[in-house]
Amino acid sequence: MRTVDKTIGKLNDVFTISKEGNTRERLADGSLLCRDVPFARTGTMLYDQSEFAGELDTNGDPITSSDGVIIVHRDNGTLFSEPTITSFESAPVTVGHPPDFLNPDNRAAYDQGTIRNIRRGDGTLSDYLLADVIVKGREGLDAIEKKGIREVSPGYDADYEPIEGMPGHYKQSTITGNHLAIVERGRGGRGVRIGDEQKEPDVAFRKKTWGARLLNAITTNDADGIEEAIREGADEMPERVEPTIANTGDEQVATVEQDDQKRHTEVLDAIHDLGNKVTALVDVLTPKTTDDEQTEQDRTDEAVGAARADQRKDDLKAVEETEDEAECLTEEGKRVPTGDAAFSAVRLNAIQVAEIIAPGMRHGTVDTSASRKEQRSAVKNIRVAALESALRGPHASVVRRYVGAQPVRNMTADAVFVAFRAAGDAIANTNRSSVMPQSAYTPSHSHTHSNPAAEMNARNRAFWGRNK
Repeated sequence: MRTVDKTIGKLNDVFTISKEGNTRERLADGSLLCRDVPFARTGTMLYDQSEFAGELDTNGDPITSSDGVIIVHRDNGTLFSEPTITSFESAPVTVGHPPDFLNPDNRAAYDQGTIRNIRRGDGTLSDYLLADVIVKGREGLDAIEKKGIREVSPGYDADYEPIEGMPGHYKQSTITGNHLAIVERGRGGRGVRIGDEQKEPDVAFRKKTWGARLLNAITTNDADGIEEAIREGADEMPERVEPTIANTGDEQVATVEQDDQKRHTEVLDAIHDLGNKVTALVDVLTPKTTDDEQTEQDRTDEAVGAARADQRKDDLKAVEETEDEAECLTEEGKRVPTGDAAFSAVRLNAIQVAEIIAPGMRHGTVDTSASRKEQRSAVKNIRVAALESALRGPHASVVRRYVGAQPVRNMTADAVFVAFRAAGDAIANTNRSSVMPQSAYTPSHSHTHSNPAAEMNARNRAFWGRNK
């Protein structure tokens, strides 16, 4: 059945061919329409200080905090302003945040769809900005449908006004949307995610029995509801039979034993009957599925489970590789950072060297709440973007010596790391020599007779030697 949505407050120009839940529909070309997706909220957000490296607040001062944590406050007037809402209209969808804000030059490499119908939510979603998301690219569809990735994170530019008397606290303003990223974990929490709920069976005018209320209370972890349902269920069980004591000794013992046995049997029968009632209620309330549907659901569950296991392995690998890079970047004799500190150090170094290689390049914010794999990928993307930008600039010949003829985007993360460091050092030396008098700058033998291949091999040996 083909339908054209005409509901007020929804997109009225999207042709869909099937519904796959309350908020998701399939388009004729295989794209996925996800309605009512909360993607930004008001309130307080926490950022690592390194995410604002090089950024200035509205007073022209660096955005800093004594403990390295930046606390950003976003209010209704900022998030729900007309300029903010309009700026996100038709913004592209990406899988993970790209290394730089999307523009006509790089959009094709990351674009997986678009968002539309931006508006403020109502009711329980009144603190959220909502969008209808159309996912068109295969990478985006697989992220949602095969890998089970549901959360989203907006990419945007904004101004930050320091809050007087509250060091490290900033009020966000002038939000300009750029893209919406599908991510493992977004800063807005699980409320900022793509919905996938299925329609519930129609139970109108059906009075719930105590068993149904018990099942519902257990499902929702409602302790009071569980207790109330059990009390109501107890009223339906047979009354307790009190033993009758006869007048003579032997007869008294026999009568008590018989009454005890009878009461025990009745209790067991009542428990068995109660179990049958609960089983019957579960059967009635559980939507029936065909064998094919169950098989497909099993396959989906297995695929999602496997994807999550792979994600955990990828995250562990990302941690190991990032800590190796942090060790390589740490001066001899100083403590090598690990864990979050390693990611922060590597990320900050990437931003600093990128400014040397490609001055003025705008890099996207690295979401520190994202998965380790995504954080490492974001750092690689910063390096790749800087090298690609440099290849189009005045230092192209210097950078080309370290990346070779192959496209930078096709290089492994390790090769990008080595080339990035080497190019950064070479350009920094070139910059120093250009501003210092000839008499004050005497190049070393290695710089006078530069051998790029030998330099690359030496750096590789040094890097991998640390990891043996």
